Amino acid sequence: MGMEKKRKNTASEPVWKPADYLYPALVAAAGLLLSVIVFFMIWGSLQERDQDQFIKEAETRIILFEFEIGHHLHELDAIGRFFKGSKFVDREEFHAFVYPPLLEHPEVRSFKLIPRILHSDRLDHEDEAVKAGLAGYQILEKTEQGLISPARQREEYYPVFYSEQTAENDDIFGLDLSSIPEYREALEQARDTGRTAAATHIEMEGEKGYSAAFFCPVYYARVETVTVEERRKNIMGFVACVVSISDVLETVISGTIHAGIDTEILDASAPAGEQLLYLHWARTREKENEGSPTDEPHNVSGLNYARKIEVAGRSWNIVCAPAPGFAATARNIAPWSVLTTFLFLTAMITMYIIQNRRRARIINTLVERRTAELTEQRNLMRTVFSTTPDLLVLQDLDSVYQAANEAFCGFIGLKMREIAGKTDFDFFPPDKAEEYRKRDREVIESGKTRTTDEELTGILQDKRWLSVTRTPIYSADGKISGLLHSSRDITERKENENKLKETLSDLERHNRLMTGREERVLELKKRVNDLLKELGREEHFKITSTVDGAPGVAVISDVAALESGSEAQTSTFSSAQVLVDMEAAERAGIEKQEVEIGFIPIVCSAPLFK
Repeated sequence: MGMEKKRKNTASEPVWKPADYLYPALVAAAGLLLSVIVFFMIWGSLQERDQDQFIKEAETRIILFEFEIGHHLHELDAIGRFFKGSKFVDREEFHAFVYPPLLEHPEVRSFKLIPRILHSDRLDHEDEAVKAGLAGYQILEKTEQGLISPARQREEYYPVFYSEQTAENDDIFGLDLSSIPEYREALEQARDTGRTAAATHIEMEGEKGYSAAFFCPVYYARVETVTVEERRKNIMGFVACVVSISDVLETVISGTIHAGIDTEILDASAPAGEQLLYLHWARTREKENEGSPTDEPHNVSGLNYARKIEVAGRSWNIVCAPAPGFAATARNIAPWSVLTTFLFLTAMITMYIIQNRRRARIINTLVERRTAELTEQRNLMRTVFSTTPDLLVLQDLDSVYQAANEAFCGFIGLKMREIAGKTDFDFFPPDKAEEYRKRDREVIESGKTRTTDEELTGILQDKRWLSVTRTPIYSADGKISGLLHSSRDITERKENENKLKETLSDLERHNRLMTGREERVLELKKRVNDLLKELGREEHFKITSTVDGAPGVAVISDVAALESGSEAQTSTFSSAQVLVDMEAAERAGIEKQEVEIGFIPIVCSAPLFK
């Protein structure tokens, strides 16, 4: 029984065809492919980010190093200009001028004054130095064996005469720097070019790396220094400074945020094997791996950033390379996390697409239908707006024209592009425009539609009466965003009203004339009757009261009947209407009534009037 029930349930389940799996399989395959692509894109992006960050940090490091070296050279040049512009600078003045920058920049080891002393002036120079307080001063030289001894006779000497230095770097006064090959080359280069020159690979006691000595030439004032010969002849001496390359670089690196970059400074102008000036190991390395001047040039491979800078006539290469630990460890985790996330999202999206495919089709159908309805309504409104004979105008809150239909454009005599952006002041007289603007503001402030009759002048200079309806337009948030002006031509109606007023005025005037005439005729007939009575005859006119007691008249006209004694016959006419003044009738409360005038036959034996 159990096996039969299980077999029955299985048979009742729907059978899935291979085609049913096609769309979900395509979605899953696309998601898998996308996940792999995104994985490699993120991996590459992180590598590019690390590379960009490294290049940015390395470039910042090089720029700051170049700036610091340049700053020291500018200070040295300022000291040179100070000597050139002064007739004489004593030791105290030199101290006062160079000591502040020496304290401000500890990487600067010393500032020196190196005068040019001819052999003929050597003794005088030494005596002067002794008198100035330098006991035992004499011009010295450094031999090939590294010993210090009195200088041998030469045409000129370049001894250290003034010197301001840190305590741990005492200079030897009187030492002829031209006796040292490295210095002599830099001195001659500075003298002949007129520019600061550098001597590198200077070892100083207690320093981790090499230092560099910079020499700025000082020439006599107001002399020619155009050619090399003139410069050699007119050289007065040099001002020099010694800078610790390692301290400059360490100062720069200490101001940066990111660690993990090895930096080496090479003097490309030096012979091969003697180019390394300083090698800075990244702070992420172990302490025992820190560089020293005796290290070989760093073997940079893979990612690196190098730039050449010019320093006092020499070319220095600064090479930066990422050390272990520079790249963020998240680079190894993030791509895999993204891959896992994308695979999960692919599965969820596939299920979502399967479940909502039909719903999406229904929604799209509704959207298309609603869009078609809105399009039809918009076209209908556009057709009505364009074809209606009324003048339609859309304005914003500042009464600036935004749109107008063809009827308004034809009335103004302008095209739509010429109307947009204009105001009433561009089309109508100022007083009229100000009046229209005032009415616009009243509608905007009240939020109610208002209709007024206004007289406007069209393109043909014909005055037309328009019934202008101003309706506020509301935005989606319920605020008034503009006005719709709908103007209908009521000129014909105005003309008919004027004609009707004129007709009523004429009728009123005619009524007054008719009423006055009837009263005069009645009075005249009364007088006739009175005269006939005086003559002893019968009345010729019969006075009747036919309108609320108002007198009427009957005229006796059938004389033959009267003579025969027959019954007098009267002829009446009821078609004569008396027009009663409208205002008088209203005051008296009298309605319109017909007044009959009867004619009665009478016999006249004598004429009525003689």
